[in-house]
Amino acid sequence: MPVYAFPQDVSRFVLPAELGLARLVRRGRAQTATYFDTFDGRLHRRGLHLVRTRDGLSLHQADSGEALHTTRPGSSPDRKRWWELLPGPLRDACEPILGPRALLRVLELGSRLEQSEVVDDQGKAVVRFQVIALEHIDEQRPVRPIRLLAPQPLKGYDQALAALIEALKGQGFEEVAPSPLAFALLQTGSSAGQYSPKIQVQLDPELPARVALLRVLRRLLQTMQQNLDGIARDIDTEFLHDFRVALRRTRSALGQMRHLFAVSEIQPFRDSLAEIQRHTNRLRDLDVYLLERRRFEQSLPVALRPGLGHFFTGMARTRRASLIEVQTYLESAAFQQALQAWSAYLDREPDLRTPESARRPVLSVARTVIRRRYAKIGRFQKQVRTAPTAPTLHALRIECKKLRYLLEIFASLFPPEQLDPLVKQLKGLQDVLGGLNDLHLQQQELSDYLTTCRLSGKRALTAGASIGGLIALLSADQARLMTRLEPALRRFRGRATRRLFEALLAGPDARSDEVAT
Repeated sequence: MPVYAFPQDVSRFVLPAELGLARLVRRGRAQTATYFDTFDGRLHRRGLHLVRTRDGLSLHQADSGEALHTTRPGSSPDRKRWWELLPGPLRDACEPILGPRALLRVLELGSRLEQSEVVDDQGKAVVRFQVIALEHIDEQRPVRPIRLLAPQPLKGYDQALAALIEALKGQGFEEVAPSPLAFALLQTGSSAGQYSPKIQVQLDPELPARVALLRVLRRLLQTMQQNLDGIARDIDTEFLHDFRVALRRTRSALGQMRHLFAVSEIQPFRDSLAEIQRHTNRLRDLDVYLLERRRFEQSLPVALRPGLGHFFTGMARTRRASLIEVQTYLESAAFQQALQAWSAYLDREPDLRTPESARRPVLSVARTVIRRRYAKIGRFQKQVRTAPTAPTLHALRIECKKLRYLLEIFASLFPPEQLDPLVKQLKGLQDVLGGLNDLHLQQQELSDYLTTCRLSGKRALTAGASIGGLIALLSADQARLMTRLEPALRRFRGRATRRLFEALLAGPDARSDEVAT
């Protein structure tokens, strides 16, 4: 059922006499409810609310308010990952939704509820309603109390319900579906569900290419800035991941479309952005290993699992040191000045006098760079089919990333029904290449640990057996995944996919000498 908001300066609902008499059934106790979600609103996007009250932690359907799972009262889930929640159905439900993201406090509301019913001249209840008073508990952002009225139908009395709703509308009550919380989030200015790492920039096909690219680069800088606080506070590993994806997209765009800028103008920024990425490489690598710990342990026989503890303990210790290095760097004058200079450059009025390609319509430039990148991937087919070496696979993976970034940057220029199948095909190839790369690096890291760890006696034997067993399993996974590579590349370069690209990129080409490779 929809919920209705009291008009401003209206303190009570006046029940028309023809509907009957309103009778207060009960007045609920005041309580505080704290709502949690991830930074990117994963529960919000699934239509769920996670709320903590004095009675416990509950997962609710957003539209109906139905409690799906509840746990007993425990410590606050603020900044906790799913595996840190109390074991049970609620934690199991959160696992596939939250992934590696931590829960954050979104909103705290004080509430009081009054249950009333409307009775006819015979004293029989024909319809019920709740009056819900909500108060935003936040001294930094005081908001006037929110009062809502929620009709509750009774079987066989549809006309009474319709009359009640008609009376509400007649007195200026507005429907605020789907839920009281959704309305409270809107009224209090909460940012729940508003962050997205996606580019989401709408480009006009006739816009000068340089102007269009600068708009995308501003959006990518915004994403980087939005994640800095989460990295500094080490809330969860996705802050650094999203920061680095935005950074890589930026660097890839500048590299693939450097023909839109004067070299002397853009090269200092390419250098400073590369330096930022270099400072965060090791921390991200360590995050990936530690996130895989559960999977690694479960892949081994129970008897071999304890030996991995030494490896991951050392990995966690190394991560703490690496995190401090990254946090120190993000606070440094060098980083702050680099980001400020990049921001100032993006805010300047673009100079379209030179080079000439800067003035070309962005759609034309997009078609050209995408077409050339797709063709370049095709040059790897023979090498992959005959002798796929590690450097070859690494180079192919980078080329696929570059193409993926182009498709994401220029997504708004193409019909989704044409673009989405190509992105899906490319993602399938990238999954294989990314998996092979991860397995190669993981085996290398484990082998290096065996040769450098300072364990002795039984601990060394246990660790050696565990890590040796894990390396063997990873090697077998790598061999199986390798069998999928050539078919995936063949599909991506096959006739059907080429026709999809031809349809997507139909239009005049750019001159080949204008396009960076």
